[in-house]
Amino acid sequence: VERLVFDGDLIRNPNAKGIAQFDIYIIKLINNKQFKRLILNPGVFNSYAHLSWNDVKLVSYNTMTQHITSSLVRVRDYDREIFENKVYFLIPNDDDGIKRHMNISQSEFKKRGYDSDSIYNINCIDNDAYILGNDIL
Repeated sequence: VERLVFDGDLIRNPNAKGIAQFDIYIIKLINNKQFKRLILNPGVFNSYAHLSWNDVKLVSYNTMTQHITSSLVRVRDYDREIFENKVYFLIPNDDDGIKRHMNISQSEFKKRGYDSDSIYNINCIDNDAYILGNDIL
């Protein structure tokens, strides 16, 4: 029986191929849209005090595909009082990855098909898990 997925839920598909079966995503539901964002590694997961390994829901491939994968983030670290407006495009690679600053105007952002609703707020540890790559111009 498939579990319902709510905003803020943690999900993974135990039947995914290879190491993808261990990938955990956090759900974002906004304006009738459904997004998911990969939590890069266990260290990043543990950096969020409100997340618990016991809360990860096991879901099917169909549930995973109902949610659009988001790669857009900005730093909103309430513990450290760091609030950046820069938006980054994330490119995960195993347990690390690259972040690229979206150095474009809002109109260009929309013109290229990006959705501001898909931007996730992340903490500094999550942000620092990615290596800074070239800006997206």
